[in-house]
Amino acid sequence: MRTRGVLAQLNDVNSVANGLVSTALTAGLTLIDPRRLTVGRRAAYRGVVAVLTAWVTWTALRSDEVTVPPAARAGIVTGAAGAVLGFAELGEALDARLHDGLARAGAARPRLWLAAAAAVLSLVSWWGGRTADRKRAGGLEEL
Repeated sequence: MRTRGVLAQLNDVNSVANGLVSTALTAGLTLIDPRRLTVGRRAAYRGVVAVLTAWVTWTALRSDEVTVPPAARAGIVTGAAGAVLGFAELGEALDARLHDGLARAGAARPRLWLAAAAAVLSLVSWWGGRTADRKRAGGLEEL
């Protein structure tokens, strides 16, 4: 029974647990430099990023404010994960440019700075969505 409650919180886009876990996973994945991975590990890394994207998309589509039929939800989630995989090379190239730019600028630990920025952006994005949902529902005073 307790496990079911924890899973319900993790899958509720408006719960603090969802925001913290998605932020931690995003920052944690950003700490990994894909250029240093072997082919197999890079494929696994991309798979984990796609799964995280699918989970975040699925939880967002479960909001009370969004009415999406189950088949459409499955299609959107699959499309989001597929898009992440399709654009993986581009995303990793951008990651490398940002990393190298920070290193040239004198940042001692550029990967840590990238992870911190990813965490801030993830948390702000989650908070903005949560606030917008509550404002639409008329429960802004509950924040």
